[in-house]
Amino acid sequence: MKILIYGFKFKQRGRNISEKVVKRLDGKFIKVILPIIYKKRYILSKIKPHRSDIIVGFGQTYKKWIGIERRAKNIYKIKKRKKVIDSRGPKQYLLNLKLKKIPGAKISYNAGWGLCNFTMYTIMDYIKKQKLKTKFGFIHIPKDYGVERALKTVKKLLSQIKGG
Repeated sequence: MKILIYGFKFKQRGRNISEKVVKRLDGKFIKVILPIIYKKRYILSKIKPHRSDIIVGFGQTYKKWIGIERRAKNIYKIKKRKKVIDSRGPKQYLLNLKLKKIPGAKISYNAGWGLCNFTMYTIMDYIKKQKLKTKFGFIHIPKDYGVERALKTVKKLLSQIKGG
């Protein structure tokens, strides 16, 4: 079973907790670090070649708790302006990897308006349109959570995945 995990890299090196967590997770994961780029084709070019069975994205949040995201919206904000991701696409997608809530993590249906939601929608759209069996989930980690604390919770969440 091929499991791909991804996080994000800010221009200021080492400032995004999702990058730190992805790099520190051990196991048989394909690891991808994405720059802050709102381009569907670019994002898919980093994900598609691996033909993963499972994809788990990680992003940084300003919330105080780890969020197991369930929904990707067909809208994002850039420079305070809302934009549609796909004018012919549905308003939302529900993610199909149903990680269960554990202590230290909550279920969330609001991934925000940024790149996290943008990648979630882009990847779910690709999975649906290509009729793939790929399972996809997304986890938000608080920016000031602490890497060790985040790793402990994330490892428990990933242990729900067979082969993870």
